[in-house]
Amino acid sequence: MGVRILNGDCRTVLDPFGGAGTTGLVADRLQRNAVLIELNPDYAEMARGRIVGDSPLFAEVAT
Repeated sequence: MGVRILNGDCRTVLDPFGGAGTTGLVADRLQRNAVLIELNPDYAEMARGRIVGDSPLFAEVAT
């Protein structure tokens, strides 16, 4: 399911397979919250870098 087609009341997206962070990146651009879960630390760091790099003043990334 794409982030854009979610119900307007849904403000948080859960991605249990975070990977490179594309879902989080799109959610951030659409002003939604996202929770990404990734077991591989290399992919988790890649996702973190992509999301913060896209909008460093507005993205809040917790570890």
